[in-house]
Amino acid sequence: ADAIWLEDPGYATTYEIFRFRNRATCPVPVDLQGFNVEKALEINPQAKGVYLSPASQYPLGMPLSDDRADDLLDWAHRKDGWIIEDGTDGAIS
Repeated sequence: ADAIWLEDPGYATTYEIFRFRNRATCPVPVDLQGFNVEKALEINPQAKGVYLSPASQYPLGMPLSDDRADDLLDWAHRKDGWIIEDGTDGAIS
């Protein structure tokens, strides 16, 4: 099954949903700049997607930094990866 990166900490229900859909979940620690693509690649370089809340990460509340957003978009373009954004406060595209 395809692996997906998830923010850690993040919504517990999200982990359950992706497991139900037969996706391997890969928790990626969140820091003061939000989701860390470099760390995600260390954890699972073969992941095909990411689910995150870039405008206001839950439960910590920090937004995804512009540099990290650029890294994420670059990864998605290079690897034909997919991004699911949760939230209506903003977008990384």
